[in-house]
Amino acid sequence: MLERETELITQIIVESTLGDRGTVKLNEVLTADVPRGIKVFMMAEVMKMLEAELRQSPRLLHIAKGFGEADSGERAVVRTLAAEYAFERNEYLAMVENAVHFLENFLCRPQWTLRELFFEKSDRITLDELVRKFDYTVDYAYYRDVLIRYMRMNGIRELTAEQGKQLIATIDEAVVRQHSPRELALLTRPIYEFLLFGDATMTRPIPLGAILIFFDDKNMTAVREYIERICAVRSRTQLSLNELIGILEDLYEVESEVKKEIEQSEEELLQPDAEPQPLDALPSAEGVTQPDLGGASSEAPPTETGQPPSGEQAVETATAFSSQSEAGERRSIDEQPAVDVTAVPTSELEKESLPVEKERPTIAQADVLVEFAHERSTKQRHSFMLKFPERTHHNRTGSDPSRLLGDIHAAFTEAQRTRFIKKIFKGDENYFFIFLSSLKDVTTWRDAQPYLRDLFEMNNLHHLAPDVIEFTDAMHAYFHPELKNVE
Repeated sequence: MLERETELITQIIVESTLGDRGTVKLNEVLTADVPRGIKVFMMAEVMKMLEAELRQSPRLLHIAKGFGEADSGERAVVRTLAAEYAFERNEYLAMVENAVHFLENFLCRPQWTLRELFFEKSDRITLDELVRKFDYTVDYAYYRDVLIRYMRMNGIRELTAEQGKQLIATIDEAVVRQHSPRELALLTRPIYEFLLFGDATMTRPIPLGAILIFFDDKNMTAVREYIERICAVRSRTQLSLNELIGILEDLYEVESEVKKEIEQSEEELLQPDAEPQPLDALPSAEGVTQPDLGGASSEAPPTETGQPPSGEQAVETATAFSSQSEAGERRSIDEQPAVDVTAVPTSELEKESLPVEKERPTIAQADVLVEFAHERSTKQRHSFMLKFPERTHHNRTGSDPSRLLGDIHAAFTEAQRTRFIKKIFKGDENYFFIFLSSLKDVTTWRDAQPYLRDLFEMNNLHHLAPDVIEFTDAMHAYFHPELKNVE
């Protein structure tokens, strides 16, 4: 997939850790300047080998398994021993190659990689096995946090391959829906960090193929096709984070406009026709001025001899006159402008206001945009159901629903943001953004409190912990900015 890049990364890791030596300890690798995902993979592999060796010991077979203290004690011992494990050269080279290929696959297509990791040997996996499998990963921590938490809360001890596939896809879909275009682009940062070996800036590009595979793995086909088309027009085979953010923001802006046009068209089509007036409501014939039919008189015209017409001539003349009148009325009606009976009557204020012309986007006609907008408009909106259940926000007495809140990210200083991500969100910046995005429709402090309680409960945080109190105070100040001015 990215052969040239993976070969270069493998070479850098080997040269910076093993060099020309014949052996290297895992401890040396853990302290070296190599990608974090490589270290985690190697630690998990060594622990797996040592646990298999320990289970074959006749004495250890007498120790009961399945108890929390025994299992946690065994893993603590294994982890300590693993750090001192010494790799032979050939063994280490194979380990590095496997680690690089695994990390490349996991970062670019996490859904596919997790399915392969969980169900490579069986179509079922237990919760304990799932926890151990997640030891191989460190990026995209929301998969681990949400999936394990969901299984424990619902008492699920085992997953089938089909259930696992659906849950992983549901988690990804929920996360994506909670992200703004910029945040969605920043989800790819681990790919940039890996391929650029930690020297990832907003302007350094990586191969376009890695980005396309990432969105394809999330079943965001329309987004992938749009990025691919834009890069083809611009003759770009590589993409920086800044460029990716710009492309996604353009796509979402056009998609929003197309979605509004679709909704307006649907409203017009579904609008009921005007009801016909009853006969008794029609105006009477009295006082109604007949239309001018080209000077024709209501009296019967005289004959050629100048004498009044006879009875038979009068009937023929009246019939012709009637036909002429009907034809004249039809011409008069046809000349009048057609009335749109489906149009909503405008108020006097609307009549006085000048019409505003909508500027149509220049690329709104692209099939991918219309398809993408229609696809999103037909699906129901749902929030991060597995982590933050959607709640109904009521307008309570004393709250102003029209009150505009500021940027929620501005509720924290840079120092607070760094500390909260580390202490409350387990060092996962994506997790932090997901939580703040889940509050985008919340307008009152009272509605925000259940979200905070869920967050602290899921992460086993005590409500009296200093960081928790400070985080709660910052969120309270965000929903009540007027309190900042109270001395």
